[in-house]
Amino acid sequence: MRLSVQAKFLFFSVLILATVLGLAFTFLYRQALATVTTKFSNDFKAGRVAALSLLDHRLRSLGDKVQVISRAPHIQPLLADAEVDYASIQFTFADVQESLAADPLIVTNDEGRVRYWAGRPAASGQSVRQWPIVEETLKIKRTWGVQVIDSALVMLAAVPVYSTEQRALTAVLLAGQVIDETIVDDIRRISSMEVVFTHSTRIRASSLLTHQQGLLEASLSAESLVEDHVEDVMIQGVTYRCGFASLPGEKGVGILLLSSLDAALYENLAPIKRHIAIAAVIGLVLSVIASFLAARSQTEPIRSLVEGTKAVERGDYQHRIRVVQTFPDELGDLSQSFNEMIGDLEEKQKMESVLHMGLGKEIAEAMLKSGALGGEERKVTMQFSDLRGFTALSEKLTPTQVISMLNEYMTRMSVCIDEEGGVVDKFVGDEIMALFGAPVAHPDDAERAVRSGIKMRAALKKFNEERAQRGDFDIRMGMGINTGRVVAGNMGSESRRNYTVIGAACNLAARLCSNAAAAQILISDSTYHEVKDVFQTKKLDPIRVKNVADPVQIYEIL
Repeated sequence: MRLSVQAKFLFFSVLILATVLGLAFTFLYRQALATVTTKFSNDFKAGRVAALSLLDHRLRSLGDKVQVISRAPHIQPLLADAEVDYASIQFTFADVQESLAADPLIVTNDEGRVRYWAGRPAASGQSVRQWPIVEETLKIKRTWGVQVIDSALVMLAAVPVYSTEQRALTAVLLAGQVIDETIVDDIRRISSMEVVFTHSTRIRASSLLTHQQGLLEASLSAESLVEDHVEDVMIQGVTYRCGFASLPGEKGVGILLLSSLDAALYENLAPIKRHIAIAAVIGLVLSVIASFLAARSQTEPIRSLVEGTKAVERGDYQHRIRVVQTFPDELGDLSQSFNEMIGDLEEKQKMESVLHMGLGKEIAEAMLKSGALGGEERKVTMQFSDLRGFTALSEKLTPTQVISMLNEYMTRMSVCIDEEGGVVDKFVGDEIMALFGAPVAHPDDAERAVRSGIKMRAALKKFNEERAQRGDFDIRMGMGINTGRVVAGNMGSESRRNYTVIGAACNLAARLCSNAAAAQILISDSTYHEVKDVFQTKKLDPIRVKNVADPVQIYEIL
């Protein structure tokens, strides 16, 4: 049977269209499902380890504090004497509970009977020997675990106390913290999963909403709360996979970690199917029209489009399609859109190239917009700030505590800089270098820099108030600001570059920062003349700085 060119074109177009759509859908579906399943498995394992590690760290830390207190000279004799009354113990332990931030704080005798329970005089004489943590500690073994007290889960650290002469057990000291929303939220942040603490089949603390907790609790069974057991549960139409891990302490106490599975995936596949079906119908109609009306006339535009597609696959984003049509049609529009797409890809490639060399997004966009990747001389206000006594401070902290403190501090400072249109040039240890006027200049860059510094000083004060509530020490910052002409540009090696500024004006800003006392903002004479009508200042004695012959006049921002 002889077929026309239009019929052949139609046949092969429909066949190719159906095959490509079917394979594409099947492939995308399987890939998406495999990716979601693998990601969940990895996230669940990592989340479980992170959650248990956090609890272990907090309980061991609390246990260390309790052990130190139990060995205190004024505490140990008190605990060793069984005749000491409740009031005497209460008087001695009043400050201990506050320093431990413990709730509850309990002292038992060597038989597990309560001698003192902070805030509960009526509990005196009550036996808590049935608590697993107490039972273990009576074996003269320091331990920790979770206990249900008044329907609440409490993390308890227990330390045995024994006489120095006879080495006999005389008391058990227990301190704990209620597992509340703060602990739940901490675990949720580090695990990126929903967190539920259970006792038997009852939920005691959770990051879920109240009505979600009720639905989950109704679906729990004894079989669900087995170590390392994983199962899927449905909550309000969303499938969650939850895994159980038991906790040391009272039997039946454990933690459930939940993560949404493929509900979103399956919900999104339905519209994808519809869109593919609609695309197939539209493609068929267009194929029929194209085949019978302009099969031969469209060969050249199609060939050009194919060549353009291959050029993109090779990474040639400078290729452009040129289609000459006597009667313009959709293929002409497609060719124009294709050229616009290649142009966008070319710009994106340039952006990614700049970003990969270590530049920030704002800097990269400004440089690409101006078309200048080299250096240029411009007027910039530079702001340097660093912490006072940071070296000595860091020696007293663990690396984890240092990094955590710096991250929180620099996040708050960066917000103040961003709000005033500044750009963080770099972080060097505890030092922050910010630019106002590069790469984007404003007529009031000096005012922005000073205003940003005032905000940073206020933000640090608020940060220290929060740290004081946590029992942490204050941190102090000094700042130096100078305005002058510097060389700004993309500097570095061929493989890695960084947008920055260099020059004597930049060095002077750094020197002012070094001379600033805690909470002090020093500005140079050049900056002073630009902001003197806006901010209150105090003229200070000139100072000498390295590599500058004459004394430098400085001012303090009040």
